[in-house]
Amino acid sequence: MAGSSNNLPSSGDAFWNVALECALRRDKRQCRCQFDSPTCADCRVYIRKYSNAGDSAIQMMMLHADATAQDDRVRMRLRRIKYAVGLAIIFGLCLFSWDYSGKIRDPPAPAQTAIVRHYANELSTNMQVNETLRLVAHDMKTKMDVNKDGKINCIDAAVLFYQHFPDKTRVAIIRNYNPGKNFNHLFNTVKFEDGLWYTVEPQTFWMGLSIYTMINVWGTQYDSKFNTDETARWSAFVKY
Repeated sequence: MAGSSNNLPSSGDAFWNVALECALRRDKRQCRCQFDSPTCADCRVYIRKYSNAGDSAIQMMMLHADATAQDDRVRMRLRRIKYAVGLAIIFGLCLFSWDYSGKIRDPPAPAQTAIVRHYANELSTNMQVNETLRLVAHDMKTKMDVNKDGKINCIDAAVLFYQHFPDKTRVAIIRNYNPGKNFNHLFNTVKFEDGLWYTVEPQTFWMGLSIYTMINVWGTQYDSKFNTDETARWSAFVKY
């Protein structure tokens, strides 16, 4: 009996498994209810059935569970993108071999070429963001205080992300000051190939998280209407 008990998950792991299963079902549309809906009381993966933790702790656990579920979906999407790019490369090599043998072929359809190029570039930018987040996490762990205020916080993370990101024309330092929610925070935005700027929480990897968008990290605390571009002010602390 002692041997079998060692195989059981800890209470913390068990609570997390329940929360994650709830998040995965909602993310995959297997469940169309919002968390804490009246129908949740009849569900066997409703975390409040098993924990007496306070509401803030429950909400924080579900926030991380939702982020993990979305991260799983992103990884699957990137896997499909890599597969599509791989097929495109193989297809291109086949076409090259036909050309080399002297056979005549039509040029590839412009729409297909554009789709493959977009996927490849999108993957490249995402890799740049993740590599930059890794460098920021390393610097934060070594307590790199960029503005010498004696604190290691979002200021250091946002400046370090700007410093490490390879293309300064596609990165900015943004401040979100929302006194109504006592929220005063620096983060970054990055311009992707679709021409849109996406939010990046530069402390993501340092915090042990994986999905880097502001809404996924901060939830309803983040309101984009309070964003202001303060790149000029804070980039002065970048060390080249």
